[in-house]
Amino acid sequence: MKKQSRKIPETTYAIKVVLLVFVFSILSSCEKDTDFILQNEWKVKSIVINNQSLKPPSPTLREEAYILKFINDSIFHLASSTNYAGGGYEIISGHEIIILAYSNFTEAGGETYFDELLYDMFNDIDTYFCKNNKLTFLAGKNRIILEKQ
Repeated sequence: MKKQSRKIPETTYAIKVVLLVFVFSILSSCEKDTDFILQNEWKVKSIVINNQSLKPPSPTLREEAYILKFINDSIFHLASSTNYAGGGYEIISGHEIIILAYSNFTEAGGETYFDELLYDMFNDIDTYFCKNNKLTFLAGKNRIILEKQ
């Protein structure tokens, strides 16, 4: 018995090509998002805990309070209203991120309730997304919302 060669229908082939192009565009979009996020500074606008939105206290003792800066591909700084803080991070894939460590570098005192909540939430972040110059970190059901500076 002679085997017949199976020819892939042109429509199936076209669908596969379209899907591949779509997947590669999503992957390059994620990479562009990551580059955009890492190359900018981000100001904390609010944290949302149990559907309650809290804004950072104002005024603060330092100008750079609540500004997230990515120093390199593994270290970030995010100072509170009174203390310097930062840590390590790793972007896993797509929009997954692991915060390796986040803590105060100094203990000047005077931390606010907002600062304590922010510190606690930062260690639980596992996902992020960026849209319209806003960066959102997800920590379970809670969120940290930042805006590009």
